[in-house]
Amino acid sequence: MVLDPTTGLYNDEARWYSTAVSTFISRDPAQADENLYRYCGNNPVILVDPSGLKWHVDRDRQPRATVWNDSWLDTVKDLADLIHLTASEYKKWLKAEGTNRNEMPCDENRALGRCRVFSVPNTAYIDVSTYTWGLLGATLKSWDSEYQALFKKHKLNVVHTGPGATGRAILDHLSSDDICSFVYIGHGAEPQGGVTYVGGMDELAPGGENGSDLIPPARYTKYAIVTMDIIACYSNSGAAGWARNVSSNGGTLGTIVGKGIQLSLKLVSQAGTG
Repeated sequence: MVLDPTTGLYNDEARWYSTAVSTFISRDPAQADENLYRYCGNNPVILVDPSGLKWHVDRDRQPRATVWNDSWLDTVKDLADLIHLTASEYKKWLKAEGTNRNEMPCDENRALGRCRVFSVPNTAYIDVSTYTWGLLGATLKSWDSEYQALFKKHKLNVVHTGPGATGRAILDHLSSDDICSFVYIGHGAEPQGGVTYVGGMDELAPGGENGSDLIPPARYTKYAIVTMDIIACYSNSGAAGWARNVSSNGGTLGTIVGKGIQLSLKLVSQAGTG
């Protein structure tokens, strides 16, 4: 712990400790204890938590991030809350690694009993069908660059496809075992609120958005992911359908800034421009 001479408090990575009251004055952000102000269940002789968070996440821009726990009291539910995935779906997104790769936790709420190493999804897919044209096209290109920079900043593995991302590629990416975030940029269509594949740099004739290459809003992911951003014309009516792919622990309408990555589900409506 590091003493702050101004306040007299000790910084212990994720929390502040006061010697005056002999306890942490900040709650445990991992929320792994019914009492959020104590340390390792009041058993510091046996248990340790050097980071102030019981789960550690090493992303390093790999397809899957390595995670490990410090305490036998840790649960998969604690990890799910930390990385914004759905705990009840953990068998679809969590993989055991190392010498215990064949041993999976039997319950998301049960203490692991010992320190373990796992991997979790860490890939952000950005699929660009088309940037369209003019000022809108320039804006979409700018947003594309911002998404790439954001994901790389937070050490996600970024897979970028397009312009000209095919419908098959989009569906394959959504069903990936390693996906944690997804961004689509291109045309949308009503009344379904889906997205429309555009080959290469070709543009659509008026009304062509409702053609045979439409991907309607539905659940395509194997597990609910952290974020999904659909940047497409005429797509607002598909919000509920696309939201089925996103964890309740993850993105919501609007923007939330969470630990490590931006959480958002932005379905942009620009009627008359796509």
